[in-house]
Amino acid sequence: MRRRLPVVGTVMPSRKTWAIKPTALDQGRTGTCVGHAWANFLRCAPIQSNAGIDTLRWQIYDAATQIDEWTDNDGDTKREMGTSVRAGAQAVTDMSRLKSFLFAFDLATALEWVLLQGPVVLGVNWYSSMFKPDAKGIVAIKPTDRVEGGHAFLWRGADTRRALAWCCNSWGDDWGLSGNFAISFRDLERLIHENGEACAATEMKLAPKVAVPPVPKEE
Repeated sequence: MRRRLPVVGTVMPSRKTWAIKPTALDQGRTGTCVGHAWANFLRCAPIQSNAGIDTLRWQIYDAATQIDEWTDNDGDTKREMGTSVRAGAQAVTDMSRLKSFLFAFDLATALEWVLLQGPVVLGVNWYSSMFKPDAKGIVAIKPTDRVEGGHAFLWRGADTRRALAWCCNSWGDDWGLSGNFAISFRDLERLIHENGEACAATEMKLAPKVAVPPVPKEE
């Protein structure tokens, strides 16, 4: 069941950006943005892990296609058809990497989470002009735009003075600002209201690996 993100009720900072592991992920020409968005979530503070990400980003997508609300992508061996943010969250939970996940249905609630708790995975409409950020890394919805499809990415920072959300994409280091971009709160609120998915999660911290001593041979 979907629930609202909890309102924490403390004084919010005006700016916050959660650190992420260097080198942007690249989904190539696949439709695996959900797997990559959740992989970026795992690479992002407050708990950062890059362990097995090169394989995990694809595994998340493959698992999500089996549990989402569609059946026509169940055999998507070419990884072209896409899936939902919710199915991606469930897949990561099934991998024992998330404790729980929650949904927001408005900008203010999701913004409070980003400023105080951690990043949010977004799944929204992607408009034609958003493919090319400007020199400052900002994407914007223009009046003549059309929806090109859906896209998932990680919202990992916010600047309330400039009314900008800073996000991490999965199109490689050469796109945007080293794989990152910004979008105005107004445009982001519009995208969320257009049946967008804004999903936050609490993460399981992986236990450190302990070397197991060899068992001595019996003589």
